[in-house]
Amino acid sequence: MTPRRVLAKQEPQNVAANWQSIIGTTLINELKVGYNKPQTSATAFSSTPGYDPVGVSLSGTFTSSSIDARGNTGIARSGLLIRATSASSTAGSVFDPNSLSFSDALTWTRGAHTVKFGGEYRRIQSDFQFLGSTEITYNSIADFIDNIPNQVAVNLDSPVFKPQQFYGIGYVQDTWRASDRLTLELGLRYDYYSVVKEADDLARPFFVEENDFGNVDDGFYDADKNNFSPRLSAAYQLNDLTVVRGGFGLFYGPGQFEDRIQPIENYIERRRVQLSDFAGLAYPVDPARLRNLLSVRGYTHDYPNEYNVQYGVSMSRELPAAINLTVGYTGSQGKDMFLRGVGNVLDPVTRARLQPTYGQIDFKTAGCVDDISLGGVYPLNGCGYASYDAFQLNASRRFRGGFTGGFQYQYSRNKGTTQGSNEAATAQNTFDFETEDGTNPQDVPHTFNGSVVYQIPGDGLLKGGWRVGTIVNARSGVPLNVTISRADNATVSGATVTNIPGGNSRGTQRPDLVAGVDPYIQDGGVRWLNPAAFTTPQPGAFGNMPRNFLRGPNFWQADLMVSKDLRFARVQSVQVRLELFNIFNRLNYENPAINLPSGGTPGVPFTDAQAGTFGYMLGPLNRTVGLGTARQTQISLRYSF
Repeated sequence: MTPRRVLAKQEPQNVAANWQSIIGTTLINELKVGYNKPQTSATAFSSTPGYDPVGVSLSGTFTSSSIDARGNTGIARSGLLIRATSASSTAGSVFDPNSLSFSDALTWTRGAHTVKFGGEYRRIQSDFQFLGSTEITYNSIADFIDNIPNQVAVNLDSPVFKPQQFYGIGYVQDTWRASDRLTLELGLRYDYYSVVKEADDLARPFFVEENDFGNVDDGFYDADKNNFSPRLSAAYQLNDLTVVRGGFGLFYGPGQFEDRIQPIENYIERRRVQLSDFAGLAYPVDPARLRNLLSVRGYTHDYPNEYNVQYGVSMSRELPAAINLTVGYTGSQGKDMFLRGVGNVLDPVTRARLQPTYGQIDFKTAGCVDDISLGGVYPLNGCGYASYDAFQLNASRRFRGGFTGGFQYQYSRNKGTTQGSNEAATAQNTFDFETEDGTNPQDVPHTFNGSVVYQIPGDGLLKGGWRVGTIVNARSGVPLNVTISRADNATVSGATVTNIPGGNSRGTQRPDLVAGVDPYIQDGGVRWLNPAAFTTPQPGAFGNMPRNFLRGPNFWQADLMVSKDLRFARVQSVQVRLELFNIFNRLNYENPAINLPSGGTPGVPFTDAQAGTFGYMLGPLNRTVGLGTARQTQISLRYSF
């Protein structure tokens, strides 16, 4: 039973002013001032009067009565809670961000050069508050009936936090018309993103090197001050029909703001009592039994800004029949990229944490961690990086002879140890980020889309105004990162031993691959992955399966459009349009379930019975309108005047 609704409000307020002045015959100055205040809020509510907002979670299940009878069905009663962060839920949240920016650009023209000097200052403050919540967890339906909760967690209303940051940007750029055929762009840019701080020091920065909280006055992390970005591009006209273009540049960014405010979230007060703390636990619980729960997020002191080295070259050629063909290559190298790991790890021998009162510490960093040790004891290895390379082919035809259309094809590769800011998953092996080197989730080797529209010749009410067109989209399957549920410790011959070195409850452990067994089931059915190709890793070892090693089903779809224009009274018209999506009714499946359950025997392949819904494609890619649905027909009428 999940009657929760969410009332979301947004009240954007924007003011901008622009003052342009001409100074003599060669100088133009442009000053801009902008203010942005997009206040937003989200509050959970129920259409049922008096509905209790307390969240209840039950892990009990019963046999599914679905058509295929796979797996189990759980029971959920959401309460009036919504996700606040990856660490907590809330009954509501309020965000009141604002930014004030000043920018100035001076353009100087002299001969074949157009030089622009400029800079920007931007101040950001993003006030927010999370409302309190109560969540009760029961281990089974029987425990729920007997009111024996496993845990009661209470989050108090947070203060109104005021994170602040400013940007300082400067640049110079020269557009040089070197000749009638050659144009060059040369530039240099500098970006400074200040260290985020909380206006009233309501923050608790935690550093994994010391495995302890730091002084808020010393900052959330060290400032990055060397963000210089040279840029160069060129366009050369070989002849009247052919142009060659190329470019190179560095591009810095501040990363996602949420990733820079973790010390503020450490300030939120969370309380909890568990059945293991008090044998007679029942709800409602005596507030005196609630204990402060430390849910800590950490950083490394060195937390540089991510940047990309981008480069590319292309050639465009005007062909007969009004066709323009472009062939190109584009690539990029992501440097100092965002990483996630876990700190305050479990000792591999004693299985005790360096600081038992903290529990597992989820930490964020960027760049290279080769000179860092967790708690000064456990050395780290590896860097955050990614690479992207793509061959691109594009052809388009201007409207001529009743035809217009074009197509785009791309062959690409996207690899690395991480996919970047806030998209990175926690490393399986927190001690060695190089073991994450593999395919990134955005890697789609082949993509194609093409479209054609033909205007049927004819005049008059019945024969004139007819158009017919088609669109075809196709792509390779997207990467699948198969994971397995594993406990931090395991029991072997009656003794408790380390299962995951260091411990890691972030759900990113991968299985072992079984040699010689095809991981795919290619029988045309709805099970895409073969459970027998995977096994549970041995205790004390990480899975040998690379990150994003497999792929989901590919995709293609053809759509059809027919329209008729009726014109009258000179300036008025009516268009009747028929659209058929997925005209061949091809079933494009969503990606299969990719999490293997716990309970497997190390070294023994999973069976169908153990795997449950693993590997099954449980539905179509899309259930609404457009790409990925079953065949759909849409008729529209448009009146223009």
